[in-house]
Amino acid sequence: PKLMAYVVAYAELSLGLGLIAGFLTPVALLGGLLLNLLYFVLMIHDWAEQGQNSMMALICLVGFFGMSWQTWSLDAALGWF
Repeated sequence: PKLMAYVVAYAELSLGLGLIAGFLTPVALLGGLLLNLLYFVLMIHDWAEQGQNSMMALICLVGFFGMSWQTWSLDAALGWF
């Protein structure tokens, strides 16, 4: 459990920094979607968290299918994706 706590903390940190900076945005969006779906499945008994995880997963989907990395990001400045 201690190792997984570090993995989750560093995954959340790297995904958040990637989305804020706009660096490797599609990878960060897919990682965020997978992380929120994992939270959704693992926390099925805690109904208070389900709405938050569902909305964050929806935000990741909208960002991904809206191709948000094409404007105002390091990805757009570097010409990636």
